[in-house]
Formats: sequence, structure tokens, C-alpha cells
Amino acid sequence: TLLYTIKFEVGFMSSLFLLALLCLFTPGSSFWKFYIVDKDGNPGANPGLLIADNGRVRGTVCAVSDDDFAIGKGSGITMCREAGYNYVWQWSRAGNNTWPIQHTFPFALSHMDCGRGGQSSFQSCEYYQPLPGDCTHADDILLSCEVGPRCPADHFYNNQLEACQACPPGASSQGNYSVACECQAMHYWNSDLHTCMACPGNSTSQPGATACVCPQGLYWELDSGMCLKWSFTLVDRYGNPGMRSGLLVADNGRA
Repeated sequence: TLLYTIKFEVGFMSSLFLLALLCLFTPGSSFWKFYIVDKDGNPGANPGLLIADNGRVRGTVCAVSDDDFAIGKGSGITMCREAGYNYVWQWSRAGNNTWPIQHTFPFALSHMDCGRGGQSSFQSCEYYQPLPGDCTHADDILLSCEVGPRCPADHFYNNQLEACQACPPGASSQGNYSVACECQAMHYWNSDLHTCMACPGNSTSQPGATACVCPQGLYWELDSGMCLKWSFTLVDRYGNPGMRSGLLVADNGRA
């Protein structure tokens, strides 16, 4: 269960706060573009600093731990694809070698999770939009990308095996630089297991989906492949619910 030590009175402002908090846990709901810049902020660099831009926020992507970004290189591969490449050669956090240009950017995204196998689009990934104090520019991501190997039709590149692999029955791909296969309707591509999975419950999907569309009020969780709902409760210092002010507890039944 996630805990936020925020004390407030129930009312209009608390409703707005709950709405904003819920947005933090929602998978790719904004259209983000990604590019890599050099030490002077010029785009088109490789390697360089990863920048995210959705038209309202333009800033760096931070990884607060090694596992935050590098789970099987999946997030790195997805970011390289978004930046116009196919494969991540190397990634690192800036650490003590920060560039002056980094401090001119706000923090745009953090806690990125595109699965162990990567996604064909960032819109299928999960992420947080950082709260104040979540990141420092030492956590900013530096990427080095390359064009990976070409695969034949109906194959995909398995970055964990570092080899081309045939699509499972019922799925297809154009080959070349694909890192996923296109599944049939009502299924989605599971990048961790490298196979097609049926959408759960009342969720739906179109052919080629990498996530299922959940019923209204629920959100898709990439790791579990489930439609989940967040609930919020105010508790006192002893954990008793039903308070008008106190500790805000968020619960989705899993975390």
C-alpha cells in the first residue's frame, strides 16, 4: 500500500488532489516524443541526454535506481526506438558527470517501465511524472543507441537472447527491426514472456496491441497484465479510516 504523508480537509481541493494523484499511476496517457541532445542541447546526438516532450513539459527522464530503467534493457530499447534507432547499446545515469545544460531542464518522467522485452511504442509503457524531490539531475538518463540486427518476416528480435525468434502461433510481424509480434484482437503482446496473452475480464484490444483497454474507472498495469482500480482512504496515526484529515492511503489491491 502506498502512503502519502499529506494532511488536508475533505472538500473541493482534496478531490482535485486525488485526481492528480491518480494520474501519476496511469500508463502512457499523454503523447510524448523523445530525442537525444548533446552537451549544448542540440537534438540528434548519439550518445547523449534523453529528453521527453509532450508539448507542455519538456525535460529530462530520471532513473532513481539501476532497476528503474534497465529491466532487461526494455525501457532503453523503447526509448531508442522512439528516438529513431532500434537498439540500446548502453545507458547510464549522469552521476557526477552532469552537463550544465541538464540544469536548464525540469524533470519530465521517472520510474519508467516498458517491460523486460521493450515495447514498440512508449504509449504502452508505465511511468511516473515526478513529484518535487523525487529526482536529481545526477539521475538523468544518458543513452547510446544503435541500429540492431534485421530479422525475417514473422520474427522479432529478442533482446534477452540477443537473437531473432519466430512469432508464436497466430501472431505476425514485418520482421526487420521488430521487437514485438502483432497479436490478434482481444490479445496483447507480453514483452516479458515474448508471447500473445488474452485480455482479461471485460477489457478489449485491437490487433497488434501491446496493452488491453480496461473498462472505465480501471487502468492497465503492465507488470501483472490486469485491469486495476485505485481507492483512497484517510487514516489517523493508528491506521483507523474515515478521518477528515490525516494520512492518505492509496490501494490497488496489489501495491
